[in-house]
Amino acid sequence: MKVKTSWPWISLLTAAVTALNPVGYGIIDNAFHSGEQLARSLGQFLVYCALGILVALGLIEFGIRKFLISRQRRLASGVTHG
Repeated sequence: MKVKTSWPWISLLTAAVTALNPVGYGIIDNAFHSGEQLARSLGQFLVYCALGILVALGLIEFGIRKFLISRQRRLASGVTHG
C-alpha cells in the first residue's frame, strides 16, 4: 500500500457525508435551533459526541498514515530490520 500524504481524508469525507446529508443536516439544525430546551440539549449532546468520535477517528487515521509514510521512507532508503 502506497501512502502519499498524512492527511486523514477518509475521516474528513466520512464527516462531510454524515453532516451534509438531509438526516445529518436536520439533526444539526434541530440541535441548535429547536424551540424546546430538552430537544436542543439532547441534540447538542449527540452532535458533540459525533464530533468527538470523528475527531478521534481522524487522529487515529493521521497516526497510522504517519507510521506508514515513515516505514515507506525507511524501506526506500535501504534500512533493514535488525
